[in-house]
Amino acid sequence: MTHIRRFTAALTAALLLPLPVFASPAGNVPAAGASDTVAQASDAPAVVANAEVPLSMADRLQELQDFSDRHDSELDRQGSLLQQLDRALAPSFNGSLGVRYQFASTFAAPAIANLPQTRLRLGIQSRQPGPFRYEVRLVTGATDLPNQSWVPFGAFWGKTPIALDRYNLSWRPVQPFTLTAGKFSDPFANSELLWDNDVQPQGLLQSLSLDQWLPASMKANVDVGELVMAANGSDSGAYAIGGKLSLSQQATPWLKLDGSVGYYDFINAQAMATPNLSLGARPTLALRNRLDASGTRLLNDFNLLNVFARASIDVFPDVPLRLTADHVINMASPDQNRGLRLGAFIGSVKDPGGVMGVYRFKYLESDSTISAFAEDIIGGTDVVAHEVSVTGRLLPRTFVEGTVQMLNRLSTAGAPLWHFRLAFLQEF
Repeated sequence: MTHIRRFTAALTAALLLPLPVFASPAGNVPAAGASDTVAQASDAPAVVANAEVPLSMADRLQELQDFSDRHDSELDRQGSLLQQLDRALAPSFNGSLGVRYQFASTFAAPAIANLPQTRLRLGIQSRQPGPFRYEVRLVTGATDLPNQSWVPFGAFWGKTPIALDRYNLSWRPVQPFTLTAGKFSDPFANSELLWDNDVQPQGLLQSLSLDQWLPASMKANVDVGELVMAANGSDSGAYAIGGKLSLSQQATPWLKLDGSVGYYDFINAQAMATPNLSLGARPTLALRNRLDASGTRLLNDFNLLNVFARASIDVFPDVPLRLTADHVINMASPDQNRGLRLGAFIGSVKDPGGVMGVYRFKYLESDSTISAFAEDIIGGTDVVAHEVSVTGRLLPRTFVEGTVQMLNRLSTAGAPLWHFRLAFLQEF
């Protein structure tokens, strides 16, 4: 197209050059009064009325130049769209490799756990935000253990199981609304009270940002999900429908308040209580959730109402403080249906050299949540626990964390179970 522009410009310049003027030879000088005759003739009426005057060569070349400019503009526009699509589809790789040592014992009996573990995550996703996004992530762990991705070192150099942890597509037809399909990062849990961080929902997710209708100091978001828990058997499968409203308010320069309320209705959760392994592996819910008299069916359904609050206090910017409270109640159970998680976080690991200390109080009654999805360190519901952890950021992508937890069962008496963990994590 550049060659066409140069050719048309050169041709136009050549045609529009002024013609040379030559002196009239002697004997050819117009006679006196001839100019008056020409002037009179020019004042005479046109011989043909409304005759279409043919375009000059210069006008035609100008039309060609205008067409070329419009064509170039359209090509530039399409090229810009292709560049945006290319940037949206360009992949970005990320992941982490972790190694940790875990010890668990009541000190009144042999240790329950005394072993090193490892975890590998490897993901690929859209490099830049745009109307279309995708994500795929691999992680270590067995497919029938949704709340565990840390695996023991392979016995006798055996192979480590790796599975798809996320695979999803997102589409944003308009700026505040996003539709996601597949297996995606959990937008519903505020902590590991509802379920472990390794649990990744699957199904459909609709997200609506309300920020544009709120003051600049406020943010709000609505998430609605139609989730599939198990759909591989003659028992009609197990599903969940949930919704969550999240609010955030920068109350003062040093105080930020966050809160949310969510409701999650699990449909036919019984289908997961007695899994038929011939139809595909699925977790069994009868770990610590109560069963009926037959011992084969869940005593209660799960309709979870979850309320969360957090206060972020930055009076001392170098030592930020966060206080959290997460509460759940199973509306489908008349008793043994409440869970509570309190947290206090001091410090920050935002920059290398940062240190953060955490205290957590955990309380989950038998039917407060789905036991199979509970945080892996507590092993299910029907527990009360106190936990202290310290995390340090050694390098921009290198972390180390130590955790101590004391756990008791609510329904049975006995010596507390102590957990000790020391983990090293390298992101990339």
